[in-house]
Amino acid sequence: MRLLAERPTAVMLAELDAHLDAETEAASCGDRSRQIPLSGSFHELLFEQTDNPWLTGFLRQVVTPSVMAYALFAPEPLPDCGGPHEHRAIVDAIRRRDPDAAEKLMQAHLDEAMAHIRKLCQTAPERPVEAVFAELGKPAT
Repeated sequence: MRLLAERPTAVMLAELDAHLDAETEAASCGDRSRQIPLSGSFHELLFEQTDNPWLTGFLRQVVTPSVMAYALFAPEPLPDCGGPHEHRAIVDAIRRRDPDAAEKLMQAHLDEAMAHIRKLCQTAPERPVEAVFAELGKPAT
């Protein structure tokens, strides 16, 4: 976050703004099938801006399964944690070239996400992965 806030480009900010617009639209429409992947890909988009393929690849290994798990187990409607409003605040700090704020906002965002994931893990019933995927294949009644 610090590096991105120290050297934002117009192209980077335009790409982030377009992504945030899509996230906000999905959230306002309650489009869960778009909102969850967009939220996860926001982090990938930031990492891509670092021009560090190793770091970006590592993040994708973490984000993809996390997004899948969240899509399967998050309550309906989605809680208003993280998402477009926090992502926009992070991008605004990058736009202002404020590395301290960008870092602090991202840390708070990730801390909140981890607290939410821990809460989901405590309340989600223990189910084998096979059972979850078997339900996904059932026709709607």
